[in-house]
Amino acid sequence: MSGTQFFAIAPTVFTADGRVDGGAIADNVARIATHGIAGVLLTGSYGEFQVLRPDERVHVTESVVRAGTGVAVMSGAAALTGPDAIVLGQRLFDAGADQVMVSAPFAAELTDDDLALHFDDIGRALGHDLVVYNNPVFGVDLSPSLLHDITGASAYTAVKQGTKSLAAMVETVARVQACGRAQVLAAADLACAAAVGAGVGGVTSTNVWVFPGAFVTLADPSVAPSRKAAILGALAPYAALVRALGQPRVVKAAMVRRGYAGSAAVRRPYLPLDAQETKRLAAVLEQTDEALAAVAAVAA
Repeated sequence: MSGTQFFAIAPTVFTADGRVDGGAIADNVARIATHGIAGVLLTGSYGEFQVLRPDERVHVTESVVRAGTGVAVMSGAAALTGPDAIVLGQRLFDAGADQVMVSAPFAAELTDDDLALHFDDIGRALGHDLVVYNNPVFGVDLSPSLLHDITGASAYTAVKQGTKSLAAMVETVARVQACGRAQVLAAADLACAAAVGAGVGGVTSTNVWVFPGAFVTLADPSVAPSRKAAILGALAPYAALVRALGQPRVVKAAMVRRGYAGSAAVRRPYLPLDAQETKRLAAVLEQTDEALAAVAAVAA
């Protein structure tokens, strides 16, 4: 995967009685590292940060760092307010995170001036190795020009770009990455081939836990577009299931079927897959595995 950073987005594993299972998360990170994954993103959106207490978020980072998995650790500090993000971000750095990811505050009708001040406050307080998380689901889609301004501060070293607009992704690469301000990471792994073609410096992926070879290949800029198209075709049934049933519950259930450590438990408002959905997932995994094997056989 020459020239492209890759971060596996780690689901937060819970025990049967609802506690955070730091040991299982660390075991899973060690396993994904064997597939050549150099980085892991902890307590992100699909890590269910919204339902984790600050102490639990710190515990996840401590567990992975303490296990010595050898991967770079990016830890999510998205929070309701800037001061909350600063306090949590410092705790995550103290716990051993290599990078801390921060987002826009969760507030209504923010102007670019409001947002610029928010990120400037965080940058001045934490000072280094920060990642801007642009997730339109949070209520605002940070423009490429605003991301350019935010990453003008040396504290910001990357942008996790979750925009739905390929044009905005391309412009972010041109305005932020091409001028040397920060790396741009594509947030959507099922659409990462186009982003990689646009020149992003990295990819974050939830589904790499289920299909590591496929998603590492999609993120590799040296792989031919025709091969990536074939892989995306093979993944289509799984992608449709994810859209229908939602994350992170699908990837958690799939990880259990793949033999990862821990349970498929989620916290409300998410619900676990029911028996019929679990059966559907099993069939789709089998179908997708067969299709990916056929793509590999043709390539061989």
